[in-house]
Parts: sequence; C-alpha cells; structure tokens
Amino acid sequence: MRIGNCPAAVSGNENGNEGTGSDFWEAAVIRVDAHESEDLPTRAPESPGVKPSVSIEGMVMKTFMRSTGFVLLARFSGAALCLSQVGSQIVSAEDEELPPLVIHGSAMDLLTQDPVVPAKEGLIDSSHPETSPHETIARDLPVSLTDYGGAGALTQVQGFGRGAGETAVEAMGVPLHLPQGVGFDFSVFPAFLWEGYSFQSGLGSLAADPRATGALVTLRPWTSGKLDRGESALVTRAMVSTTEVGQVSLAASDGDNWAAVLGLSQGALRGPSGSLASRVQWDGGRQALTMHVLATQVEADSIGSTRFPTPEAVQSTSRWIPMLQWDRRRARSAMKASLYFDHVDYRYEDSSSFFGSSEIETQQMGAQLGWTDGNWRWGGHGRWIAYQSGDFRAPREGQFMGQLGRTWRLGDLTADAVGEGSAVSQFGVAPAGSLGFRLQLGPNWAGSLRLRGARRAPSLSDRYYDDAFFEPNPVLKPEQVWTGWVGLERATGDLRPSFAMQVQSYSNAWTSLPVAGGENTIGNGGSAWGATFQHDLRWRWTSLWSYRHAVALSASRVSATGKPFARLAPVRVTGGIQASPESGRWRIGIHGRGASAVVEDGTGNSVPGHLAIDLLGGLKLASWAGGGGADGAGLTLGFELRNLFNKYIELVKYYPLPGRTFELVLQGMF
Repeated sequence: MRIGNCPAAVSGNENGNEGTGSDFWEAAVIRVDAHESEDLPTRAPESPGVKPSVSIEGMVMKTFMRSTGFVLLARFSGAALCLSQVGSQIVSAEDEELPPLVIHGSAMDLLTQDPVVPAKEGLIDSSHPETSPHETIARDLPVSLTDYGGAGALTQVQGFGRGAGETAVEAMGVPLHLPQGVGFDFSVFPAFLWEGYSFQSGLGSLAADPRATGALVTLRPWTSGKLDRGESALVTRAMVSTTEVGQVSLAASDGDNWAAVLGLSQGALRGPSGSLASRVQWDGGRQALTMHVLATQVEADSIGSTRFPTPEAVQSTSRWIPMLQWDRRRARSAMKASLYFDHVDYRYEDSSSFFGSSEIETQQMGAQLGWTDGNWRWGGHGRWIAYQSGDFRAPREGQFMGQLGRTWRLGDLTADAVGEGSAVSQFGVAPAGSLGFRLQLGPNWAGSLRLRGARRAPSLSDRYYDDAFFEPNPVLKPEQVWTGWVGLERATGDLRPSFAMQVQSYSNAWTSLPVAGGENTIGNGGSAWGATFQHDLRWRWTSLWSYRHAVALSASRVSATGKPFARLAPVRVTGGIQASPESGRWRIGIHGRGASAVVEDGTGNSVPGHLAIDLLGGLKLASWAGGGGADGAGLTLGFELRNLFNKYIELVKYYPLPGRTFELVLQGMF
C-alpha cells in the first residue's frame, strides 16, 4: 500500500495497537528500512533525508488517513523524512534527481503511483466486524456500489466511470477484476485476508488494465504487510452476524521470512480462504524473492443475480492466485518483476429454475516489470487470457501495456508526464498519455491538476455480447476517453478539508443498442460524459472527539440513450462522529451513509435513494506483553449495528439489502 508517493502500511494506532485502533479512521503506520549504508545517498546537512545506516521504524501518525490518504510529517530520532504527495518532497533542490526509497509493494505500484493526484488510503481493521473489504471502502468513500444483497451476493465498486468494469482492482500487482470486462466481486475474498486498501482516481496507468479509466483499487494483503514491515504476530479472530454468516481465522507471521492467514466462513456464506507469503533476501537485503499465494473457495445460498434465484439456488466461486516477485534496489533505483497465474471457476446451480446451471472459467497468466531510476519510471504488464462460459470458448487473448514517465520538481511545483500504450491481440494498439502538475500553496495547502487521454479497446464481453449464441461483434470500434482532474487539499492541522473535480468525456462510447428481432447489442453510440465533485473533511477538535464526512456530487449522460450512467447516484454521502481516548481502550461512534435515486441502464427501472445509520464500537478487554509492539497484544471486542432504523434499501432493483443487522467480532493478538 502507498501513502501518497511512498510505500507504507496501515495497521494500528499511535500506541502501536494493531486491530484496536485509536479510532475508526485515523490510524496509519509508516515504515522505511535503510539497511545498507553504502547504497544510500548522503544529503546536504540542510536537506531532510535518509542518513546512512538509519532505520526508520514504524510510527503512527494522526493523519485522518482513512479518507484523505495524506501524510505530511514523519518524526524519528535525529532525522525527519517527508513522504507525502501533499507536503515537501523527499529530495531538496540540490539533489532532485534522487528518488524516494521504494521498498514495498509490487511492480504495479511503481507504475500506478501518481506524484500529482493523491490516492486515498484506508485501514481494513480485523478487529472491526466486517465480512468483506467493500464494507470498509463504502464507509470511507462516497463510491457507488452494485450489491445484490445477502451474504455472498455479487458486490462491486463503481469508481468514476460508467460501471464496475471501469474500476480495476489489484492485489500484489495481480489484476483481480475478471479480464473479460466485468468488475471484481468483493464478496469472494473475506475481510480477514486484508489489512488495507488504496483508491486512485481514473487517471492511473494503463498498467492496471486497458479499460480502467474509472478508478484503481489496490487491496493490501495482511501477509505482505507483515513481511514488508518485518513484524511478528499471531492473531485469532471470530465473527458472527445476524445475516447468518460466521467467520473464524488465524493469522501468523515470523517477521521477515513468512506470513500466513487461514480462515473459514460458515452459514449462508461458507468455505475456506487463505493467503501465504514467504520471502528470501540476499545481497545485504538489497534483493529479495517473494512468493505469495491467495486462494478462496466460497459457496453462497440463494444469492442475488439477474436470474431471480429460487431458495435452492447456490453459487460457488473457486479462485487461486500464485505469484512470484523479484525485487532489486539501489540508492537511486528500484526494480520489481513478477510472474503470476490466476484461475477462476464460477458455478451457478438452481435445480428448480428453468436456467438450471451455468459455469464460467477464466484463466490468466501474466508478467510485470517496474523500474524507477532518479525521476524516471518505466515498465509494462503483459497477460494471456482464456475465457469459457458453458460450451462457448472465446478466442484466446493477449494484452500488453507499457509506460514511460518522468517527474520534475522545481521548488514548490511538481510536474509529471506519462506516455503509455496498450495492445490487444484481437483488436490492435491503443495509445494513452497524461500530464499533471502539483503546486504547494504555502505550508498547508496544495493544488493538483492532471489531464489524460486514452484509447480503449473493447473487452471480451463487449466483443462477444451475452446472447444465446455469443456471436461476435465485428463492427465495434475503440472509444476515446479524456479525463481531467483539479484538486485542492489541506493535509496538516486538526481541520483537513479537500476539494476535487473529475470530468470524463467519451467518444465512440459503447452502449446497448437495439437490433432487429428485439435483441440488444453493444455498439458505438456516439458520446458520453460524466463529472464528479468531491469534498472531504476530517476534523479532530479534541483528543477524544473527531468528525469526518465525504460528499460526491455526480452528473452524467449517454447521448444514445439520453440517460445518466447506470447506478451512479447523483448524490453520495458518508461520515460520522466518534469518541476514542488516546489510550485506545475503547471507541464508540455513529456513522451515516446514503445516496440519491439511480437509474438502471436500459431497463427503465429506478432504485430509490437511501440513508442508513450505523452504530460502531470496540473495547479492549485485556492486554498482555508481546504482539510485536507496545500494548499491541490483547483481547478486543468489536461490534456494529447496521441500518439502525431498519430502512428498506435497494442498490439493485428487486434485490433489497438486509435490514437491521448486528455483527460482533472477538480478536486476540499474541
């Protein structure tokens, strides 16, 4: 996970407590290790930087990170290091060619980090009673969700684009969203596998995916976080919910060599999930080989789908992802290369339905390379894709993406230019590029501006539309997407507001068009546009009380249909107030989340607006020595009462979410 332009991990509070957290949305940890003095740059005395043989240990910052993702100040003995995209850069004017030390993360992280537009970071705290990572994201950010309700139901996050298919999701550099052009189902991987996430606007790199112009979500596995920080831990977790879902998990790490998580979901959503990471280092810690495996096998009863399932309906998803990554770092450069394989098997069974059963199998193999040298960065991503739905087998496809970027720093002004391109074996070449500027406005405020253009090739789903015969669509043309961003934020002090506007324009926009016989097909429908204004506020007015809110106002239109983007609510809000002492012994808060009415594309249906109120809390029942940090070990009880007033909420027509629910989690850290 990145904080601004810097590798970081989000895992605790200012007292070193993992899982308890001083509050729900403030905790963050920075750790940068500099083990080899001969490879570290020596800076001028007046330049705050990394000195030889310095170890910057993990420390917790009051930064309201769960929604803004900004860090301005990092303190450590005898030195200071500023790693924020908002604050001062890591280098002074005299040594502006020296890059930040990039130690953690994947090759994708090197290519998608943006020194101009800050990412929003969040903590997926295992002491909070959540079953899926999308629950944390939906609480932190005013994003639109596609959720068919019920345990294990299809749940997707829609960023700035027209749908979930335009929001890329990755972990360890591996694309988790399915390559045939549909979004990632967050319900498949339980919350206990993750420690945090990063949300980047649609200005990110094509290295994520040729279609990802909406947003990029990076999920941070608990296992890779522990290895990156060299932390030893043993964590047990048990969660129960009135939605008839239970989870138990055990996570362990020895620090630098291995980490593992294994858990079991039970009830309406059931099956094992796990993550395993192992690392070997040599060359004085300057080179490392990391093996990571992420796997899940979950089954859900009577889940929501467009097939209106009966009580006998069952969906099962099997997915396993092995990945191997090589890291090499020097004083002025860092290189990361990885290989991965991804197998997904999705099955739907309904013995009492006309549709019976269906199966979708997807496989992808990929390789990534990322390199930073001074203020230059370059690399690429290639993957081979196989997709089969029932008896239909789409043509095998290769996707290749490349990038070259350069950053300039002139006093308070940062400029960044990126040239990109992608090639799809079944369709051709699609160029892209962006230019961005960031200006420090005094000690507290910073403004950002970025423009990006990308030519997008259609996905497998677009080119083989889902009718009875999966006929090809040879007339479908690429679409051109232009994106602009302007932002202003304050990242210091107890009151931290931010404002941003993102605008997207589509030419040759893909849309559903009627054809003879009453069927619909995907075609180029002219133009489309979308605009979103965002406002975040984080305010800690005493050491006990804190407040936050986030608002998104969106407008959009597809010229061919005259309708706005599907399921993109014009108004989305989230926020709350919380009390938590500095000791982190307890926490209590009230949280609200809501959205205005939305339309569903091509159906004429609309989903009414909603506002739900949640109560959240936690209590440290016991503390003991150990756990890898001061006061870090102990027994924690967390609870959440969702939808307090039992409101009827639909995010998808005819598929209501559960009403009032109660979740309880008990976590022990040793």
